[in-house]
Amino acid sequence: MDWTQTLTTIIATFALLFGFIIYLMNRMDSNKRDTDRKVEASFKELEHKIESFQKDSSTKFEAVNSRFNGIENRLTAMEVEIKNTNQRLTTIEGYLMPNKIFRFEETHKEDHNEPKEN
Repeated sequence: MDWTQTLTTIIATFALLFGFIIYLMNRMDSNKRDTDRKVEASFKELEHKIESFQKDSSTKFEAVNSRFNGIENRLTAMEVEIKNTNQRLTTIEGYLMPNKIFRFEETHKEDHNEPKEN
């Protein structure tokens, strides 16, 4: 084998090796593009799910908030009504038992300083 054949064989081997490397690089690039597309599609789907969840949760929160506001308003109305009722009862009590005639006193409690009778 002379030097031209050897040089041709070496060049052909390098060319095949270089072609194989370029093929592998293209293959890796196409796999990366496919993976990127899949990841992008997954992100879009996830963003859509998050937006839908946020809309649902905000709607539910507003519904619960309006119910709590309704309950708070009813409790406030009941509190006002109870105060009014207490005021009416106090007024009625004042008419029925004037303070000048009746006075409620506590029952006599034993004083520890007083001597006990035997």
